[in-house]
Amino acid sequence: MKPLLPTSPDYGAVAFSAPQLARLAAVFPLGVCDWSMPGVGQTPEWQFTNFNAGSGGVPIGPEPGSVAF
Repeated sequence: MKPLLPTSPDYGAVAFSAPQLARLAAVFPLGVCDWSMPGVGQTPEWQFTNFNAGSGGVPIGPEPGSVAF
């Protein structure tokens, strides 16, 4: 979360009125989402996942290398 700042570049050229700011502060008393941070409990994704054993999956592992014969 981050504080609700009306001058933040997140809101572009929007100019909030005093009543609008009061309403936003009432709706978001703890602040607003900070989209530059990962979500609560969010984990990095696995690019290659095997779900043969059920939900959740397991990483397949590194890609195989080539071998010259």
